[in-house]
Amino acid sequence: MARKPGEKLPASAAELDGVTKAAIVLLAIGPDRASKILKEMPPEQLEEVTRELAGLGMVGEVLRNEVIEDFYGVTLANAYSSEGGLEYAKEILKNSL
Repeated sequence: MARKPGEKLPASAAELDGVTKAAIVLLAIGPDRASKILKEMPPEQLEEVTRELAGLGMVGEVLRNEVIEDFYGVTLANAYSSEGGLEYAKEILKNSL
């Protein structure tokens, strides 16, 4: 659920939705990198994330670090799951039958 403009951020990353987490990651990586990511987003997501980013206000270091750790964990999991190989090929073949 999206936050209302000006609504205070919760103390824990677990209480944030994906849009707010994405906005915090974009804030953390800086304007140059963030703009490159935003250019790749579909218009609906771009609008939603930009609106959230504009309404973030101050993000505490602890919350920012929690969100970045979550993002890193998801990224590692996705990198692992996107490896090919024999086991992956077997799984796809098995699932296609």
